[in-house]
Amino acid sequence: MSDERISNMTKYLSFIAIAGMLTAATATKPGDVTEARVIAEASTGNDWLVGGRSFDEQHFSPLEQITDQNIGNLGLAWATDIPSAMGLATEPIVVDGVIYVSAPQSRVYAVDALSGKVLWKFDPKVRLDRMRNSWSAHSNRGLAYIKLGQPDRAIVDFDEAVRLAPGAASLYVNRGQAYEAKSEPERAIKDYDQAIRLVPDYAQAYFRRAAALREMGQLERAIADQTKANQLDPELPAP
Repeated sequence: MSDERISNMTKYLSFIAIAGMLTAATATKPGDVTEARVIAEASTGNDWLVGGRSFDEQHFSPLEQITDQNIGNLGLAWATDIPSAMGLATEPIVVDGVIYVSAPQSRVYAVDALSGKVLWKFDPKVRLDRMRNSWSAHSNRGLAYIKLGQPDRAIVDFDEAVRLAPGAASLYVNRGQAYEAKSEPERAIKDYDQAIRLVPDYAQAYFRRAAALREMGQLERAIADQTKANQLDPELPAP
């Protein structure tokens, strides 16, 4: 095994270990995460719903199948490569059998806890050439799970995030999507405008703004934004 492979395997041990503990995680569709659920499931250990696992952030699982008596019998169930020259600095969260991994440059990977298969990934295309002095661009502080059916709650969280990091373009795109979920495309467009001001080549911002413009009936502007988005990122779906 090459040194690079060994290094990569080491990076992934943190969330592979969590996957091995998910003996009760059989659901494939992500569920709702609320304050009540986090509190109610604090004693079960079947999921890792928030950073630190519970609100007291003890980073400790109450599961008892793995002990100091049988740990020597454990083997590797699966390993998944997450491309990251900068390493993975945060713990993942686990919701109903899906591991959500937060990587540098705000990339997110959803991994099936039973098989290690990458279900989907999100790359906001952070431009390091424009944010080369930003520590937050190179690293990441972790994830939170927000149900899309709760846009008001999401907007409150994103408002606070924007206050703390006003230069993070991806936060404006995320908040814009929450406004779209509330059927407020005009307010969403303001956030996408701000994201593009911060990062002029932000493909996802153009893509989302095109959708909001179509909802408002501004088809000419929407086509222009969609075209720009596809030029910047050909992997984005065409209209």
